[in-house]
Amino acid sequence: MLVKFWGTRGSIPTPGRLTEKYGGNTSCVEVRVAGKLVIFDCGSGIRDLGISYFEEFGTTGIEAHIFISHTHWDHIQGFPFFPPAFVQGNTFYVYGTAARRASISSLLSGQMQPEYFPAKLDDMAASFHYRAFKDAVDLGDGLIVETAELYHPGMSHGFAIHHEGKKVIYATDNELNLGLKFKDDNAGYSAGYVNPRETLLPHLIPFFEGADLLIADCQYTDEEYLHKATWGHASVSAVMTVMAEANVKRLAIFHHDPLHSDRVVDEIVVDAKNYLLRNEIYIDTFGAREGMVLKI
Repeated sequence: MLVKFWGTRGSIPTPGRLTEKYGGNTSCVEVRVAGKLVIFDCGSGIRDLGISYFEEFGTTGIEAHIFISHTHWDHIQGFPFFPPAFVQGNTFYVYGTAARRASISSLLSGQMQPEYFPAKLDDMAASFHYRAFKDAVDLGDGLIVETAELYHPGMSHGFAIHHEGKKVIYATDNELNLGLKFKDDNAGYSAGYVNPRETLLPHLIPFFEGADLLIADCQYTDEEYLHKATWGHASVSAVMTVMAEANVKRLAIFHHDPLHSDRVVDEIVVDAKNYLLRNEIYIDTFGAREGMVLKI
């Protein structure tokens, strides 16, 4: 199983010299497994992914499965700029949550109305199959994509790929602090002793349990979170608390804040590692970078 990061930023693309290390494109992660191409989210990073497909496979015959965690702009804004979508002969299966009132195709087409974009969804010549998911999706050849609802305004979903005993999780836009119910008389949210198995949504620890790789939203420092509670993103200590409880093996810190330079992301990674060391927890932890490839 190969995992490649094409976009690691949250909220809005942030190109420039201050984000060269971790990248400025918004969320897009590719997984290659069982001879299949699986894509998580369509942030601005999917544009470069599409160009790479042309270089590798040519212009036609591409087939991929696209899972969309939710339709906030930073997770779909790259979709109209995905070049293979405009080529006849390519096939894409697009999975969106069944809990939304509108279909995933109508939500994607909303940002491609003439007021916002010169091409319509119907102008995409590739073959698209839109599917709603509930609990799990069987892609064949022993490849299962499990889904789980996360903590995020408007709803977001995480995805766990299971194949031949390996487990990779993509769980961005997940405000774990709310589930942990950190208590502080003054601020309302502060790191302290909690038992995630008693405070989180009951399905979340089993969902994360034993992951070989977890790609997780860790957008805020603990100090920042005090001022951004309920915005839909997690603090460093919240993520570390849950990952330790779930016995995760590797953690990719993801969905970097647009206000965070490479230096700040470096500091967040160091804070995460220090938290683990203080608690004698051994999880390989690093910041997700555009272009990074991991073999699982």
